Amino acid sequence: MGRVVIALGGNALLRRGDEDSAEVMRKNARMAAERVADIAGAGWEVVVTHGNGPQVGRILLQNEAAREWVHPMPLDVCGAESQGQIGYLLQVTIGDVFYERGMERPVAAVLTLTRVPPD
Repeated sequence: MGRVVIALGGNALLRRGDEDSAEVMRKNARMAAERVADIAGAGWEVVVTHGNGPQVGRILLQNEAAREWVHPMPLDVCGAESQGQIGYLLQVTIGDVFYERGMERPVAAVLTLTRVPPD
């Protein structure tokens, strides 16, 4: 088989109305990981990409709330923080499901940067 790209929106891990907690994001990541493992188990090489809207918004709110105690980080740094957070959650949960299913597949998270010319 070939390669398939699965795009998860940031809301796949933190849905509107969900409690804003790591436990909820882990539960939702686990549901996504089960589907990813289904596809990988069918013989596909899987690449997962994700959005980060709710997560980076949460980090920015934390920045604002703590501004009296720590210096706020700029949006690009907050975006990288959310990439790391989401990448970690997906890497762990996908790896756990692969392990539980006896699937010998490496799982890696990669942070990316896109530069957009001002013009």
